[in-house]
Amino acid sequence: LATPADVEKYLAALRACPPTARMLDERYLPPPYTLDDLERCAPGTLGHVYRGHMIEQDLRPDFFAPIDPSDDFAYTRLRLYMTHDLWHVVTGYPTTSIGEMAIVGFYLGHFERYMGDRAASAAAFTAILAGTMTLHAALFRQDRITHFTRALVDGWTRGQAAEPFFAVRFEERWDEPLEDVRASLGVGPSRFVRIEPLAIAA
Repeated sequence: LATPADVEKYLAALRACPPTARMLDERYLPPPYTLDDLERCAPGTLGHVYRGHMIEQDLRPDFFAPIDPSDDFAYTRLRLYMTHDLWHVVTGYPTTSIGEMAIVGFYLGHFERYMGDRAASAAAFTAILAGTMTLHAALFRQDRITHFTRALVDGWTRGQAAEPFFAVRFEERWDEPLEDVRASLGVGPSRFVRIEPLAIAA
């Protein structure tokens, strides 16, 4: 549904954050890798935990169709696809409906912190996701409403506190301990402390 004007506003919002603007200019892409390549990573490292997450969830790094990153908009879509599950691993949010709501909140907190007044251009689609999940819960699964609300707030709060994930070359940090990666990016513990017991399959 995005018009060319919407896309321009979105890209301008991303460029409002200097580290993200540099990422766009450099068009960083990691060398191709497979989950088997990450088997060498020591326990507790980003690569080790990410590999375990992907195998456990039966996911593949190349799940999405290839995108030619020949323009800024295509590049941002590609990087978001490539790193979405890395965001899950670094934040600790599971791939459940509650975990996805928390990630949505994290995105929204990030947009507001790093794009300021321009955040609305980038946040629109993410807000649609949050609204759709909340509406579905209100109509059909009222037992999820409180949990979704907690997850959204928790994600937003942590997204506000974290360094700009859009500019992180996660794939160059496979061998770093995950806790060190989290600390360097300002990702503290979730206040949604019961996220695992309350996990609801997506």
